[in-house]
Amino acid sequence: MDWFLYALIGVGALVVRSRVRAAQRRRQFKRYLPVMQGLVAEKRYQRALDLLERTPGLRRQYKLSPEQALQVAELETEALVGVGRIADAVTQLAGHLSARFVTGQWPADKLQHWLTLYRRAGPIPVEAFYFCEVCGLHPETEALLQHAIDSGCEPPTGFPGTHGSAVVVHLSSPRKVED
Repeated sequence: MDWFLYALIGVGALVVRSRVRAAQRRRQFKRYLPVMQGLVAEKRYQRALDLLERTPGLRRQYKLSPEQALQVAELETEALVGVGRIADAVTQLAGHLSARFVTGQWPADKLQHWLTLYRRAGPIPVEAFYFCEVCGLHPETEALLQHAIDSGCEPPTGFPGTHGSAVVVHLSSPRKVED
């Protein structure tokens, strides 16, 4: 019976630790999002990207609510474009759109912004859209790229990819937004 008690205490400690970390991330988000917004507004893009990289409350977008993740993704995209990393902005925004929104129900303004950046970036290798290094293209990312091609954009080099499409299973999948 002692092992059961120890196991119960261990599980309880993990739950408490998880909740403490979640509360820390929420506090960091509330504290550092306005700072990042100010840096982007002042056109200090590299400092904004550095802040994003070192702040878990902003960096771990999959643990944020859809609205919060969208705010961070918009700021990150603007900062990446500001420092001239347009291809990185395209892949980052594609990852956000395919992870957070149901296929075909992407917000029109975000989709148009992504298509504009995609055209500006020039040819991007399809491997840049492999958000899972083993699986290849996620079906929703492939649908987003197919939409871009159907809209008159050039396909990424090597599209549809050498790995083909695969279903990616995440232990804590992001919440999808449906309109």
